[in-house]
Amino acid sequence: MVHYQKMHVVQAIHTRVVQDMLGGLLVCGLAVTVLMRHSGAIQPNWAPYAIEA
Repeated sequence: MVHYQKMHVVQAIHTRVVQDMLGGLLVCGLAVTVLMRHSGAIQPNWAPYAIEA
């Protein structure tokens, strides 16, 4: 019984860590997407940058 509880706790911690990692990856991907779109890499509009340069 004690062994089962220990395994359950370990699995719960592991699941939590995996969820945190996936959440972090999702947030990072979203941030990168927003930054790239803001800088015009995804939707390139080079004319304003060319005029400024």
